[in-house]
Amino acid sequence: MPEHKWAPPEHPDVTLDEPYGLGPEHIEGPGERLATPRPVYVWIRYQHAGLLRLKGFAIAHTPVAALVQVTWQGRLQQVWCWRAAVKNRTLKERSSRPGR
Repeated sequence: MPEHKWAPPEHPDVTLDEPYGLGPEHIEGPGERLATPRPVYVWIRYQHAGLLRLKGFAIAHTPVAALVQVTWQGRLQQVWCWRAAVKNRTLKERSSRPGR
């Protein structure tokens, strides 16, 4: 039986797909921080993936924009979005039964 050499597979690091967020000219000041992050759905346009609807948490807001935390490609991102692109969502109750 011939001897086989084993080597771990090589996987190049995936380039992070950057979101198109609002620039500082659209945001009025640093924004008002929320006491507790609010769960939201948000529409964000990415350079390569296009327009995506993601689950996230709003952490600050201004009259026209909201700062939202989302995870995309396994990385945490903070993006300023138009408030019209952000909708509230409710979290599901966790089951109290063991094994669920």
